[in-house]
Parts: sequence; structure tokens; C-alpha cells
Amino acid sequence: MTRMRNIVAASMLVALAALTGAVDAQAATATKRDPDGFLFVYNGIYQLDNCDQFDGNMPTWGNCANKSESLWNNGYPGNLDDVLVFWGYNYGGAWRGLYNGALLNNLSEFTFDYSNGEPGHGKPLWHNIASSKWVNL
Repeated sequence: MTRMRNIVAASMLVALAALTGAVDAQAATATKRDPDGFLFVYNGIYQLDNCDQFDGNMPTWGNCANKSESLWNNGYPGNLDDVLVFWGYNYGGAWRGLYNGALLNNLSEFTFDYSNGEPGHGKPLWHNIASSKWVNL
């Protein structure tokens, strides 16, 4: 019986160590570096395949439009440090806010939550973002 308890205890320690390592790895991904003033746009989930980075309002995302799969707001904290992403070009259609420091690893899990009766409300962010604007949320 003692041997069985030791095996269970050892298994729990291994599982705890693995879990702690996974959490630390995830935190490291979210805090790659100090704020640099950019919204990073990726064509892959979990910040893979960097498409572009924007440090100002973008009425059109050019080659990144309707292709993004993950986002990271690494803007400077302070005034106008949050980002609205829009379903349409020129800040049109539905939108969703992205707070300063926020990291969305998989845009298929998020939708455009706000609109004034404009198109895109309730649609997934996945492959549907065409423009962005820095704001205060």
C-alpha cells in the first residue's frame, strides 16, 4: 500500500511540474517583450506567421485584411492604447475592442460584438478583420 501511495504521489508531482511548465510557457508567449506601440497581426494561431504590425490607425489592412488568425496589442499603456478591429474597410461594419496588452491566440473563438446595425455583427474575427483604430476603451 505504501508503494502505491508513493507511485501516486510521484505521478502527481510529475503532473504538477508539467502543468507549471505549460503555464510558464504560455505566460512567456504573452509577455515576449516590453510594450513597443504596435498591434501585431498574424496569419497563424498562437502568433505564427507575422503578417504585419501597425502603430497607427489603419483604414485598410492591405495584405493582412481578412486573413488574420491571432492578434496581440503590444501598444504603449496610456492614452489611445486600446484597439478596435473592424469587419469592414475604413472602420466600417461591426467591431470588437482589444485592450492594451491583450493577446488573442485563436480568433476563431471571438466574434464582432458591437455594431450600429452594420454588417458583421456576431461573425467570427477569424479571417474577417479589415481595419483597426487606436482608441480608449
